Amino acid sequence: MMARYSCLRALRMDFFYRKDTPDFLQPDHRWLELQLRMLLEQVEQFENIVGFFWVIEWTADHGFSCACRFLDRSSEG
Repeated sequence: MMARYSCLRALRMDFFYRKDTPDFLQPDHRWLELQLRMLLEQVEQFENIVGFFWVIEWTADHGFSCACRFLDRSSEG
């Protein structure tokens, strides 16, 4: 990626479910993964987003959550 683009920014977005929603009680990560894939299909339509990666985590406070990074080339001159 660095060889192809002169400048990239990593934009961080964290996603988690509110405790008072049914999604918070999901017993595994598959529902969150499906929702992330649907989101990323939409993100791919932005030409300045040239890549992304994500990690699904679990904590007692947030249950299943996701940390996403989007690689943005919009600052190229």
